[in-house]
Amino acid sequence: MRCWLIFALFLCTAVNSLSQVAADEETNFRCVERIEVPRYPSVALSPNLAGTVAASVHLTASGAVQDLSTDMETKNGAKPKILTLPVEAAIHTSTFRRDCGGKIIRLIFIFEMKEQPSVAPKQVVTFESPNKFRITSEPQKAIVD
Repeated sequence: MRCWLIFALFLCTAVNSLSQVAADEETNFRCVERIEVPRYPSVALSPNLAGTVAASVHLTASGAVQDLSTDMETKNGAKPKILTLPVEAAIHTSTFRRDCGGKIIRLIFIFEMKEQPSVAPKQVVTFESPNKFRITSEPQKAIVD
């Protein structure tokens, strides 16, 4: 009975390790050397614009950005460039490992609104494995003179 329990435990550990390796190979996040996380654009705070930007970064042989494509998704189906532009700028200032030349890195940036509107909105960035960055901000409160 103990042998079966040990075997089952070993099998669960092995499957978990394989799934983590598969997730890394799919996203190639290990190729990221230094990444700049974009800020929530201030012009997106007033209309409470939220959405997800999925980025695919194709590296040159030396690990520089060769090609970058983004796909924007919002709840209402709109695809405004207002959230993709800071993602693209941040990726172009990031660095990637030279030994990852030719690979495609997949990154996800989630822009979301939380809390009550504020005159001076605060932003928080969190990381979720294997490749997601969650950029959360308070909405911009309207300033009336």
